[in-house]
Order: sequence, then C-alpha cells, then structure tokens
Amino acid sequence: MYRKAYIVLIALLGLAAGFILLMAQTSGEVKGEPAAQTALPTAVEEVIQAEPSVAPAVAAEVAMSAAQVREVLLERAKQNLFKPGWVLVRETFTDFTKTEDYVVVPLNGQIIPKNWVRETWLLVDEGLQVKAMFSEKKMLDGTIVSLTRASDGFFGKTLNAEILPNVQIDYWTKTETMHRLIEQGETQEVVFQFLSLDGKRILHVVYSDVFPSPVRMDGLKQPLISFTTEDYYDWQTGQFLLSEGWATLTDDSRQLVGRLEMVLDFNSTPPESVLEGFSITPEE
Repeated sequence: MYRKAYIVLIALLGLAAGFILLMAQTSGEVKGEPAAQTALPTAVEEVIQAEPSVAPAVAAEVAMSAAQVREVLLERAKQNLFKPGWVLVRETFTDFTKTEDYVVVPLNGQIIPKNWVRETWLLVDEGLQVKAMFSEKKMLDGTIVSLTRASDGFFGKTLNAEILPNVQIDYWTKTETMHRLIEQGETQEVVFQFLSLDGKRILHVVYSDVFPSPVRMDGLKQPLISFTTEDYYDWQTGQFLLSEGWATLTDDSRQLVGRLEMVLDFNSTPPESVLEGFSITPEE
C-alpha cells in the first residue's frame, strides 16, 4: 500500500515538478482562491506529412521520438524566443482536486499552497545563458509565499549562484519531462499530436503512468487507474504553453488534477524593487 501511494505521489510530483522545476522554497503560505479554467480545443488533428521547416531526420512527425521532439523544440526556442536582456516568466498553477487549499509537509511543517502565481525575472547574456534571476511566488490573493534571488557576478554580487544551472533554456521550454523519458530509454509510450489554437500549430504531447491496481487519492471521487500528463507547445516557436495532469478513474472517467500555464514577456525591465536587491557594482 505504501509503495502504491508512493507511485501515485511520484506521478503527481512528476506533473508538479515539471511545473515548478527549481528554486522556490516556499514558506508561510496561506489560502488561495480557485483560478479560472482555460478552454482547450477538443478536436485533435494528427498530422503525418512533413513540415518544410523540419529537418529530414524528424520529418515523420507522428513517429518522432521524445529525443527528436526535444531537439526541435530547443532549437526553435533558441531561434525564436531567446535573446540577450531581461525576460519575465509568469507561471500560474491551478489545483482542481477541490480539497484543502494547502498541504503541510510532515517533516518540517512547511505549508505548500495548491494554487499560486510565480513571476521570475531572468537576465540572459549574449551566449543565451541565464546570469541572474529574481523569482517571487504569490498566492492568488497577492500574499508573497517566497522570494529567490541569484546572480553569478555577471550582474551585481554573486548570490545563490548554484541555482542558475537549473534555470537555463529548459526553464522556458519545460522539456525536462521529455529529458526524463529519454534517460529512461523512452520505454514509456508518448503520443505526439497536432492541433490548431488561435491560428497557431500546437504540439500536443501525451504520456501516461498506469498503476498495477487502483489507488485512492484525496480529491478524486474514485480510485485512479492511471495518471496522464498532457503538454502543449507552440510548434513554430518552441514555446511551452501549458501542461495538465489527468487522472483516469475506475469507471473510465477522467478528472483534471492540475494545470500549469506559462506566459513570456521579453519587452519589459524589472522594477526598481527587483533591481535594488542586486549590488550595482559587479564583484572584482
């Protein structure tokens, strides 16, 4: 039983870890209000023919491996998204299990919110490497949950530089899940499909964990038999858009567990309140 619960926790944390990714050590968290759901298209068009801009090695899109998809997304993100300067990454996570608004970590009493918004400012250099960051995580009522600041000395004083290797290109593209599948030898079945949303061609990535026997989880009306993660990317630019976690229950119905949405802003600079936290003079 403990092993089953652990498997479920790993599956759900796989969703959350893909969402959260790194650095925000939360503390002193309070309750938040449910966020509005984002409407997604239900009709999925599976595209078999090659797209002209795709290299021949990955021309058969429906048959692409996780390694090939990750390579294409990263390359397109480098070409279309990344440029030197500040970028604002805004993430919104919504929990749909309709249970408590927060959970408490038994070992240390830390309170972790179910619904949150995180704004992360990242300073990118000419080599497209993140050299400094400021991250602020809030509950939906605006209460600050955590603050994280890091710099390797490129911009101001060196602060928490060990964090920066985790906030490079994968932070924008959220391809760490596919990286995990690649490391596991791609033994897990992944389905790549395409759909149209607001005039954009969207890559829809679906992969599931199937449990040997039904397992109960708080917030679900019935035990679940599998957990499915669905990721959405702008196929033209390589930008990650959102990810959802779905539980399939014993009656074969599906229940939405959580959603992460991401928006990028390359046309703003951090407010003075952010910049003031860094030393103006780089270290000698």
